[in-house]
Amino acid sequence: MKKTATLLAALTAASIFPSASHAQTEELPLTDAPVTIEAPGDASATAKATVEAYNAGVAALNKNNLVEAARQFGKATQLTPTDAGAQMFLGYVRLRQENYPDALASLEAARKLENRLDAKLRPVLYNNLGIAYANSERADDSLKAYQKALDLSGAEEYPDARFNLAFALLAQKKSKEALPHLLKLRDQRTTDKVFQSSIYDGLAEAYEAEEDWPQALGAYSKVIGFNPTDPSARFNFALALSKTGRLDDAITQAREVLKLRVNHGPSLLLLGDLYSRKKDWKSSKEVLTRYVKISPNEFSAWFSLAVANDYTASFPDALAAYAKAEDLAPTDPAVKNNIGRIYFKQGEKMPERYDLAVTKLREAL
Repeated sequence: MKKTATLLAALTAASIFPSASHAQTEELPLTDAPVTIEAPGDASATAKATVEAYNAGVAALNKNNLVEAARQFGKATQLTPTDAGAQMFLGYVRLRQENYPDALASLEAARKLENRLDAKLRPVLYNNLGIAYANSERADDSLKAYQKALDLSGAEEYPDARFNLAFALLAQKKSKEALPHLLKLRDQRTTDKVFQSSIYDGLAEAYEAEEDWPQALGAYSKVIGFNPTDPSARFNFALALSKTGRLDDAITQAREVLKLRVNHGPSLLLLGDLYSRKKDWKSSKEVLTRYVKISPNEFSAWFSLAVANDYTASFPDALAAYAKAEDLAPTDPAVKNNIGRIYFKQGEKMPERYDLAVTKLREAL
């Protein structure tokens, strides 16, 4: 049964890659429908049954019926375990179902039979293997598979594998190695805003890791250009600005996030820190009070809120916030020290506070 060549267009379109967030996988659009085949006239009963199962799998896949597609491709591989194309397609369907153990088993079976595949299909196989490895806690194998996919594609650029390799390198904190791939991808699919946004997001992450702040900020700005109403894009820009000391610009961007999502927790927490660094304690108290209402178990927020009240001599509010922080981190010495210091100040008017101050200050040691 020679059907692998007829599957070239379909399988090339059927390679999938992880999103920039590394949390999900998404498929590339099927620009060419998978191709059904005919069994040779002299084929055995098993061969004919395999072809029927394979074609039924193709039909199910064209209808996006992944359950039926998996069943039919699985039947084809049971009938003819050496059918590399069926194994490969079964692995692809399992990837789309996020059934990574079974996807890996099928794709590795196809890899053992890769000599039976058309040469142009082998990069697709290794790209999908990389995805399966990445979702099976085999990060090094994933990198090798993506690189193999690129090597096998030769002069024909395979952006899916390059995309996956770049973000897999970023996930392993190998930003310097990821950069050349991201820069090459930046020049591809230039009218695809979603793709370009992902690439610039990756570039921003890589440049930030290399502490190339002008390039990082420029890339983050590009992402916002592609996604002006995306809270995450603006938050990342605000966070990067804060790391470079551009506090006012960071505040502006974080405030823009809150216009898009009024209770965006990370932005409220970041603003609390930014206002504290500017010693704008009133504004710090305002945003941190909002934050602890939506995230009441965040130690750093309660501690920062307590400090802001402490600096403005709002000692009852400061003690209440320190008490919340102490509940969340009972052994934190800074909390105990600051509580003891407030008690000591209050001792001038309430002498009984001195004993409490001594107790807390001793606990801080």
